[in-house]
Amino acid sequence: MALAAERAGANAINIPDSPLLYPEVYISCAASLMATSKLEVQTGVTNPVTRHPSVTAGSARSLSELGSNRTAIGIATGDSACWGVGLKGARIAELREYIVALKALLRGEEATWRGASFRGHWSDIDPALAPPIYVACSGPKLLKASAQVADGLIIAEMGYRPEDIARVLGVIEQGCAEVDRDPKELKIWWASVMAFGDDMAALTENAIGATHWLIAGDPKEKGIPDGFLPKLKQLHFDTHDLGEFTDPTHWEQQGQRAKDLGIFDWLVERSARLFGTPEAIIKRMDELSEYGVKNWSVALVGAAGLAAEIEQLGSVINRR
Repeated sequence: MALAAERAGANAINIPDSPLLYPEVYISCAASLMATSKLEVQTGVTNPVTRHPSVTAGSARSLSELGSNRTAIGIATGDSACWGVGLKGARIAELREYIVALKALLRGEEATWRGASFRGHWSDIDPALAPPIYVACSGPKLLKASAQVADGLIIAEMGYRPEDIARVLGVIEQGCAEVDRDPKELKIWWASVMAFGDDMAALTENAIGATHWLIAGDPKEKGIPDGFLPKLKQLHFDTHDLGEFTDPTHWEQQGQRAKDLGIFDWLVERSARLFGTPEAIIKRMDELSEYGVKNWSVALVGAAGLAAEIEQLGSVINRR
C-alpha cells in the first residue's frame, strides 16, 4: 500500500495505532519506509495512554534512522486503541505534557512525564533527525493547545463550511498568539474520507461514517445546532464497540440512521464531500482551497477496493 501510494504521488501515508484492529504500527511504519524512497510515513495516530513517551521516542528514533526526514509522529488523545481495551483517552493537558516530553527525548534532552524525569542514553542521537509531531484535533480546546506545542495539526471532523474553516483557523491563530508563535510554522493537514464512483447517493453516505469525534469531549463551540447533540449521540451509540466498528454493515446503517434522526443533510453539508469522479473531487478541493484548505489527509473508503482507490487518488494528485 505504501509503495502504491508513493507511485500515485502521495506525500505521506498514515498508519493507525490500534493493536486490536491492525498490525503493529511501528513494524508497519518500518516496512513502509523500507519499501519506499520518498514517501513520508506517519503514525496516524498513536496516543499517550497505551504507550509511554520513552517507548514512542525509541520507536520514532529507530524509524528516523530507517528513513531520514521521512517520518512523523501523529498523535491524539486516544480512540479505538483506548476504548477497545476499556481505557479512557488522555486529557488535553496530559497530551500536551506528553508532546513536550517526547520532543525533549528526541532532542536528546531530559524529559519529565507524570512526575518522573528521564532521558535517552543514545550516544549517537542526532536532534536534526527528530521527526515532527502532528496532533489530530477535533475540538477547539485541543486545537488551541496543540497549536502551541506541536509541529503540525490534523484537522478532523471540525467541518468544511466556510464558517467552520474560518473558526478553525481563528483558533489556531489565537493559540499561537498566546505563546508568541507564528502560525505559519505549523503544517496543517485537513482530514476527510474520500470515495470514487458514480453513485452519488451511496457515496454521500460516507460523509457521516466517521463523525463520532463530534460528541467526544466538550461539544461546546463545535458548531452543533441546538437539539442535535442527543441525536448525534444516538447515531453513534454503538460505535465504541470493536465488533460494530469493524463490521462493514455498521457504516452502511449509519447513513439510514442519520436520515431517520433528521441530521443527515446537516452532516453532509458540513463534510468535505470528497466523493464522486476525480474531476468532481478536484473541483471540490479547489473550492475549499479558496478558504485556506491546502493539504489533505484522506481515508479511502470507496467500494472499488484499495488498489483501485489509490490509482484514482493518483489521478487527482497528478491533475492538481
